[in-house]
Amino acid sequence: MAFFHNLAALVIGLVVAVGPAFASPLDRCEKQAGLPGDPASDYEGVTFDLIDASAAISNCREALKDNPETPQVQFWLSRSLTKDGQAEEALPLLVKASNANYIAANMSLGYLYLNGLGVTQNARTAYSYYQKASAIPGAMLTLGLMNQRGLGTPQNFAEAKKWYEEAAAAGLNSGYTKLGLLYKTGQGVAKDPAQALALFEQAASGSDSDGLFWAGYAYEKGAGTDKDIDKAITRFREASGLDNALAQFRLGMIYQDQKINPDLALTYFKQSATNGYAPAMQRLAHKYFYGEGVKQDIPKAVLYYQDGAKAGNQFSAFNLGRIYEHGIYATKDIGKALALYKQSADKGLAEAQFDYARLLVLSNETLENVSIAVDILEKASAQGYGKATYVLATYHSEGFYFPQSSQMHIKLLRRAAEQGLTKAEYDYGFLLSKGVGIAENDDEAASWFEKAAKSGHVKAQINLGTVYHRGEGRSQNQTLGCDWYEKAAEQEDSFAEFLYADCFIKGEGREKNTNKRQPLFVWTTMMKVTH
Repeated sequence: MAFFHNLAALVIGLVVAVGPAFASPLDRCEKQAGLPGDPASDYEGVTFDLIDASAAISNCREALKDNPETPQVQFWLSRSLTKDGQAEEALPLLVKASNANYIAANMSLGYLYLNGLGVTQNARTAYSYYQKASAIPGAMLTLGLMNQRGLGTPQNFAEAKKWYEEAAAAGLNSGYTKLGLLYKTGQGVAKDPAQALALFEQAASGSDSDGLFWAGYAYEKGAGTDKDIDKAITRFREASGLDNALAQFRLGMIYQDQKINPDLALTYFKQSATNGYAPAMQRLAHKYFYGEGVKQDIPKAVLYYQDGAKAGNQFSAFNLGRIYEHGIYATKDIGKALALYKQSADKGLAEAQFDYARLLVLSNETLENVSIAVDILEKASAQGYGKATYVLATYHSEGFYFPQSSQMHIKLLRRAAEQGLTKAEYDYGFLLSKGVGIAENDDEAASWFEKAAKSGHVKAQINLGTVYHRGEGRSQNQTLGCDWYEKAAEQEDSFAEFLYADCFIKGEGREKNTNKRQPLFVWTTMMKVTH
């Protein structure tokens, strides 16, 4: 068959143009569904994502009528059927081909078992089939991945490296990329960014889109080489030309944040989103929602949030959940909001875990829901999310779900304060200042008041002002005390206004003065006090 293929290249253009019309179903089947690297085929093959399933199935069914026991045809048809989502019909054909020692059929059987298509998912069985197909470069690469990740076999970086090297030696450029990633991360080898870049460039020279991307990323970040944004752009553009969504996203980020060009950034984000990259969908949603670099378009933002959520982006799911919960820009739907919060929470986003727990209890305060909520709040708390820790502290304080415990309340309240929650900083400081459930400690209380006050907490500002005014927990400094009263008064807190006015009335921390040249809120409060 190879002879005829070579001969065809010598035929004049007209004959070449009309030749395929007279090709047999067998030839068309092989050309449309053959596997790249198949040692039993002379065609280059077609990657799985580019198979035209409808055309291939039609031609392969015709070919199978004339060649019902030919393992090649059984394999080609099964590959087409798998692409069309008909894995159950593909399975017996693959088994026949495999039993006839057709190597490529083993690779497809490995794919079915690895992904649970038409069979019960079983990584160990998948691994054994890929081993039988190990003469094929694509199977070598998959065996490397399975060893690297511990799928169907114990994790073994040395074995992964061996398979990647064999895939690269067999002409599969993505093998160089996978080797580069081992050196980038230091898995099974000494971490070596320069060696990683050299391997990425080797893959890039063979137009491997992932190799181009990782080479560009190394230049962007200065990993294993000097930082060079122009070289990064060059490699990213080459990868983008091969529809590499990650490269398109990085180009969008570069033109958004470094080589400022909003229109070009938007173009690359859209290309990345079109190629299925969920973070690009989230980025576009954010830009349209807030009008960043584009004209604000809320309906378009919602559509991108929906696309991002469907593609599994936790941030898109979380933002869309808020839209549905509050009925802003979409019809209010608590059920949808809960589902979206859960989707995001399951991916570990602490904010979503908190909102899912909160809404779950608010929507239906059953014991089961509260139990689920507590479990999720504890996960968010473990990630350092102060709001979740604060709620758990409150539950212990009030005896809600947990037995009432002031000790656990104070322990969790301090943890929330340490996690940076302003309200917890104030509350914990207040307990320390009064000695409620804990030993009184004016110095430590002042420190927590100061943290909360700097974040704008009005009561903390008032308490810190009093600390300095009275010299309790800090050296007395009435001027500084009045400064903090002023900050609180600027937030229109009436008690703070009174205290700040008192600074002028008594001449403590401020020059004694009751004229109207003082700020309006001071004069107003003074008038309330004196009339």
